[in-house]
Amino acid sequence: MFRKTFSDINMFRTFCEIHLPQDLKDKINLDKLKLRKLSGNFIRTQIILNHGEQALKDKQKYQELKEDIADIVYSAELITGGEVLLILHVEHQSKPDRLYPLRNALYDISAVKDYVDQRKSKNLPVPISLLYYHGKPSPYPHTIDIMEMFSNKEIADHRFLKPFLVDLGQFSDQELLSHKEIGGFEISYKHTYDQCISEENVVNLVRALRNCNNIELQRAWYRYTINTWDAEKDSMLNIYKEIIPDGEDFAMTVAEQLKKEGEARGKLQGIKEKANEMAIDMLKDGHPVDFVVKYSKLPKIKVQELKNSYKK
Repeated sequence: MFRKTFSDINMFRTFCEIHLPQDLKDKINLDKLKLRKLSGNFIRTQIILNHGEQALKDKQKYQELKEDIADIVYSAELITGGEVLLILHVEHQSKPDRLYPLRNALYDISAVKDYVDQRKSKNLPVPISLLYYHGKPSPYPHTIDIMEMFSNKEIADHRFLKPFLVDLGQFSDQELLSHKEIGGFEISYKHTYDQCISEENVVNLVRALRNCNNIELQRAWYRYTINTWDAEKDSMLNIYKEIIPDGEDFAMTVAEQLKKEGEARGKLQGIKEKANEMAIDMLKDGHPVDFVVKYSKLPKIKVQELKNSYKK
């Protein structure tokens, strides 16, 4: 009944004219309301928040819970440009939920994401939520302002939904070298996507790793770097041995692992090439794609690609 009532644009407009504060009504063009269809992601989020992950595993239960969702989302134009999302929640529970502000924040973010996914808009609409309550006790006994729920409201006001940015590309290696034990990790990540790694970069990395007293992490970081940096592996290992005390045994272990991994990749590549050759021969002999998939063990999409390439 709730959903049917407020899916009527005139009913929703009347509701907004009565219940929205005047300062908002002055900014929103209520003559251009648009009812938005709730996406699967929005509905899924609500079900998880209200009933837990388990509810998604029972298909029949999931369909029943979808029908229970009465939330209504409208978009409306702002008089000064841009849009708002007016999100109307109904609180059907007999007992008010103290954690509703947390659920509401997730609803709002989900609604904005759905809007952007559908419209591919660069500018985000402002979500405005309205909680429609008809339970007991009345007046509503809990805060609906999420800021009131944080243990430190002052910090929350300044930092909630306002992340700090740590852009490693804006630090020189010398600056990262001064970042104590974590400097090696940061230098490694900074150069992950560089197409040309200099010997100086490798030296800086190993010097920074030397500051890490957690040997297990230090070596894990170097293994990661060996596998991700576009640099000559033997040179990297030699620099590690020169700078890190007692690093020779570890470097030899890594070298052996790299050799085995290379051999394994070579064997795997050989197997793939033989499977491709067999599939092409079978296709040339006129065998259908499904037959080739069965005996070559290649994915159907790969066999289709080989067939198209062979025809060309």
